[in-house]
Amino acid sequence: MSRRAARADLLTRCGFPFVPFPARTPLRRLRHLCRREMFGSRPLWQRVPLRAAVVAVWPVAALAATIRCLRALPADERPTGVRGWVARAVDVMRRALLDDVPPDAYAIYRLHEPGRAAFVADALFGPEPQWLAGRLARLGGADEADVADKARFADLCRRHGLAVVPTLAVYRDGARDGPQTPFSPDHVALWVKDLRGSRGAGAACWRRDAAGWREADGGPVLSESDLEERWCRGDRLVQPLVIAHPVLAALSAGAAVPDVRVVTGIGRDGDVAVVGAQARLGVGGRPGTRRIVAAVADDGRLGTALLAGRRPVERHPVTGADLRGVEIPCWPEALALVRRAHATVPEFARFPFLGWDVAITADGPLLIEANVSWDGLLLQAGDRPLGRTALPAIALDRLDGDGGASAGFR
Repeated sequence: MSRRAARADLLTRCGFPFVPFPARTPLRRLRHLCRREMFGSRPLWQRVPLRAAVVAVWPVAALAATIRCLRALPADERPTGVRGWVARAVDVMRRALLDDVPPDAYAIYRLHEPGRAAFVADALFGPEPQWLAGRLARLGGADEADVADKARFADLCRRHGLAVVPTLAVYRDGARDGPQTPFSPDHVALWVKDLRGSRGAGAACWRRDAAGWREADGGPVLSESDLEERWCRGDRLVQPLVIAHPVLAALSAGAAVPDVRVVTGIGRDGDVAVVGAQARLGVGGRPGTRRIVAAVADDGRLGTALLAGRRPVERHPVTGADLRGVEIPCWPEALALVRRAHATVPEFARFPFLGWDVAITADGPLLIEANVSWDGLLLQAGDRPLGRTALPAIALDRLDGDGGASAGFR
């Protein structure tokens, strides 16, 4: 996605810098606090005009997104007659303007169905989960580098005896960390990614054959010294390519390893709760470009799945595998691993919420990385919005522990 397209996509997910009506539930209270975080890191003289611009632009962006969503409705969800289409469009816009519900979320959560008003009252929308998690982490004194720096994260995991993907080499500031001996991995496939990137930034799979090393999606053959010289041009982390469990491998395509993101929250008493989970499956192309994201239920089974964050799918478009109800292997072990990581590593426990990326292998789960910001869209795709999880209690407990629910919020 281009930078311009990314900005446009963010705008259609953003909403007003406020929630129009008073906070009547704990989740609504959190939404008010989240909305005040929009442009919250900027000085006042920038924050005020930026928020005013969003207020002016959001109705237009919401209308454009409404038209796009209505055009993309599957046949079995389309209204009948002109009156039905108009009523649906009015309802989508009403939710966008009065509840800050992005039209894409309206469609995914089936808000046109009777009785879904209660869902809206208990859900987070757009960037709100990211704003909430990031702000609470700063209030709790967490150091974002403990998870943003992937090598530092892996080192903390190893020091506390947690199962984590091995690190083969780390490149910073044009040189490799550690002993400067020739790099010669005893692996036929390597996974390389930006040391501090997100959403697959800099990710690539390299495979070795008799001629040398070649990127999985093509390109020139390189020697080990040429490959290392290439990696020295940026900050990189080099790992062995993880082999996914056969069950997940059959549901995915491309070089990217299918994984599971589990979001956990930790209270001031040290108790860790699982907020939600989703599986990410590759559909080919470069890592991080297009993928399927599927909600994972408490019992570890796949639920609602979206292609490229928008279109619901029941079968994988490349492999043809049926995604409905597939059980994630080693699910109890994966949950136990992330709970232990959040509870026992002091640096991680300072983050009230973390999204853990976990690789499921035939030998069990391995931690890949952790994320301060995590997308709540698919965590709520079933019938349980975030307001009906442990999130509100943990968030409000953390806020009250810092001297009041509004502490640190602008």
